[in-house]
Amino acid sequence: MRALGLHLQVPFAWPVYVLASDPNRCVRLDVHAVYVGRQGATATCPAHVTGRTETVEIEPADPTTATTSPAPSSVTHTIVQMFPAAHAVVTVTFGSDETLARTIAASVRVGP
Repeated sequence: MRALGLHLQVPFAWPVYVLASDPNRCVRLDVHAVYVGRQGATATCPAHVTGRTETVEIEPADPTTATTSPAPSSVTHTIVQMFPAAHAVVTVTFGSDETLARTIAASVRVGP
């Protein structure tokens, strides 16, 4: 798939949500999905979410974007990558399948 100047490989069955087109969409870390953009202020998120799984968020980078985590990904279950050439940040989360998350993170490339 391609988004924000990046190309990456995710499982075909995962839905891709463009958050600017769906301001009520909640970025959920408990369902497989790709989220492009930033979650809007009017997002409708469930009160209780259980569990965490593999997801991808692709956001435009800005000066407030954190690119490092205070704890290792094995603890946070999050891989954050900055792509300055594309002015984008990719965050891959994982639940039980760290191998899938690392494969997705390794597939990210800048380009058309």
